[in-house]
Amino acid sequence: MDQIVKRIFVGIPLILDENTLEHIERIKLETAHFKAKWVAQANYHLTISFIGETPINEVNKIAELLQTSHLHIAEFDLIISGLGIFPNIRNAKVLWLGISASETLAELATNIHKVLAISGNIPFPPDFKAHLTIARFYSPPDSLSLKKTLDYHKNEVFGQVHINHFCLFESILQNISVSYAVINKYILNQH
Repeated sequence: MDQIVKRIFVGIPLILDENTLEHIERIKLETAHFKAKWVAQANYHLTISFIGETPINEVNKIAELLQTSHLHIAEFDLIISGLGIFPNIRNAKVLWLGISASETLAELATNIHKVLAISGNIPFPPDFKAHLTIARFYSPPDSLSLKKTLDYHKNEVFGQVHINHFCLFESILQNISVSYAVINKYILNQH
């Protein structure tokens, strides 16, 4: 009998301000000639740790362990700035907005990864870069055109987002789209 699994990750849902959303719309217009699928606003999030296919009994264990990961962490704000791509300019697959370095975010991520280590899951890779994926390219865009767009926006501040919780999500793949279902929500301390 096959074991039931869920494709899961820990992340922070991002509710963007109007200014940031306007910047994204402007970037969409500037890059309309690139073949890309834009992430739906309802799916905006910051991934802290992608865990992957996980047996349902392990999902429940992880959900319970995460209850202890944020006990002393208060709500915080993040600055959204800069535009980038993964993995590189010649083979761009993902277009993202940068998330500012934050001691509180780093502390939260560290605590979450300690919990995941206890559960036997591997934490994020050392080259982790906090970002908000806004588009996925169907094929790599023209490098020169892409570089021009990236250079234009590399130091631009798009907005700020308030963080008051994080979630354990299930990533549900449906043909050519993806949706996210909240398995558990973890509220940070209020100021």
